[in-house]
Formats: sequence, structure tokens, C-alpha cells
Amino acid sequence: MLGVVVDRRRQEEAGLRLDQVADRPLLRGADLEDQVAARLQQRDRLLDQPADGARPTSPPRPRPAPSLRPRPLSVTEIETWLRDPFAIYASHILGLRPLDPIDESADAARYGELAHAALHRFLSAHGAAYPDDAARLLAEAMDQALTEAGLRAALIAWWRPRLARIAAWTAELDRERRRHTPIEALRTEVTGEYRLKRPGGIFALHGRADRIERRVDGRLAIIDYKAGAPPSPRQIDAGFAAQLPLEAAMAAVGGFGPELEGEAAELAYWHLTGGFEPGKVRPLFGCDPRATALGTAVARERLIALIDAYDDPARAYLALPHPADRPRFSHYAQLARVAEWSAAAEDG
Repeated sequence: MLGVVVDRRRQEEAGLRLDQVADRPLLRGADLEDQVAARLQQRDRLLDQPADGARPTSPPRPRPAPSLRPRPLSVTEIETWLRDPFAIYASHILGLRPLDPIDESADAARYGELAHAALHRFLSAHGAAYPDDAARLLAEAMDQALTEAGLRAALIAWWRPRLARIAAWTAELDRERRRHTPIEALRTEVTGEYRLKRPGGIFALHGRADRIERRVDGRLAIIDYKAGAPPSPRQIDAGFAAQLPLEAAMAAVGGFGPELEGEAAELAYWHLTGGFEPGKVRPLFGCDPRATALGTAVARERLIALIDAYDDPARAYLALPHPADRPRFSHYAQLARVAEWSAAAEDG
């Protein structure tokens, strides 16, 4: 930026000198004023032009050696890999980490963390045994998580009623679910790993599931809490929102432990807003066990194809290759100079 300011000052000073030369009485007396002024103004305009012409920036196409390409990735990073491969290149291969904005405010991500923490605390204490006063206990867990966060008073006052509404909604939903489908075991914040043998070497898929239920019939329900908007059905069908199906694939091979090994009969997002409508269940594949099994198998095959494709040294880590399915936030868009080459593409 300093260089731009200096160059601008030089251009302004040069223009001032050219104006002074063009105003000399000698030129006016020789009837050369207009000709010289035109030539000097033409040269003045050329100061703003690069010597070899303007050339738009090309999108980056990094192709690191296969030995440098990451072999362990999380289920959420798989979605990043699909939508913005350059972000995987920047974070895992270049080792770059984005800095939080100086003026960053508390947002839905932090709000979601509090709801996650409270639900984990409550369910860890009670598990499959559901207490009669679940709504009160869950509200207390929400309030405790909010108090421990050390937020300013105004934000606490704003979020407390929203978290209380989430507690009441979740408690009632849980009660109804257990009434229709008894639960044998329930675990929250469960970590796991799935190791896939590929021609390029072992690829380790790891992740953490918000909630896994084992029903009395041995099948599983895997649930993810979302404070922000869950992915759309179109994004799920297109394979760009693979988190829950991949967690189901992990569970099918015992990736979350023998207690939670089995076929998933239900995959769902619980959209926790705390607003007028405190929450909403957004099931995948219509909660149809057959459709869920098919969706899980498709997600696994897509992951295998993705791993093998990036084991090819010629495969580049492109930035935002699918304009219609960009991630909500792209931390490395500035590094990839997306604004420059995408604007050039639109102009062309």
C-alpha cells in the first residue's frame, strides 16, 4: 500500500511539472503549446499503465508432491476438500492458520459451542436413562455453560432465554423419541477413526460425532447439532455435505468403538436456533433405513474416489472450483487472490 501511495505522488508531481512546461510563454509564442501539451498529457496517461499491458491474475493450481499431501483428514475437512481444495493445501501443506479478526464479535459459532457443551454435560450425566425433570436439568446445564463462558452481561442476557428455549425443545423432542424408539446406549462427543487402504497408502479419516444412539434393535442414530443453517438436501445429494454419511460409514466398521458399531438407520441435523421456533429436526434420506444405507455407501465411494484422485501428482488443489457450492467462509480466499481472477472471469 505504501508503494502505491508513493507511485501516486510521483505521478501527481510529474503531471504538475508537465503542466508547468506546457504553460511556458515560449511555447505559446511559437504556436507549439497545443502540440507539446498533447504529447505531454499522453505521456502522463502512460504513467498509469504497466509496461507490458494489464494481465489478470490466474487461479492458483498448486500440485505438491504426493508425499506432502495429507493422509489424515477429519470428516468436516472432507467437505472443505470437496468445496475448496486450496484451503486444504494452505492449511495442511503450507501449514498456514488464519488469524481471527481483531474486531471479531461473538457469533453463532460461539453460541453453538455453548449449546453443545450443555447438551454434552446433561447427556453424559444421564445417557439412556432419561430423568423426569429433564427440561429443568437441561436448562440448568445451559445456564451453567453460559455462566462459565465469561461473556459480557449484555450477551448473557441476550443468549440466556434462547438457550432456555433450546433446552425445553430438546427435552420434549428427546422424550418423544425415546417413547417411540427405546435407546440402549447413548454417547456424545464421540471421537473415532476409519483407516482406508488405498494404492497411495493408508488414509485415516477421523471425526467427532455430536451424538450417537444405539437402539434396542442394534441400529444407530447419528445426530449433529447445528446453530447455523444445516446443509440443504441438494448439497447433501451432490455430495458436498458428507459429514453425517461419513460418520455412518465410520460407525459401520467400528470406527467409534465396538459399542457403537453398526448400521445407521437415522441421520439427522438438529437445527438449534432458540428463536420463535427453538429448533427443527432436519433428517437425511427421509429417515428411511434403506435410503440411509445407500447414502452411506455412496459417501464412502465418493471419498475413495477423492483420495485416489488426489494421489495423482497432476491433480491440483484448486480454489473454489464449484461456484454454486462455495463454503460459507473461505479463510484462504485472499491468499488465493480469488477476488482478482474471479472478477477477471466475470468481466470476460
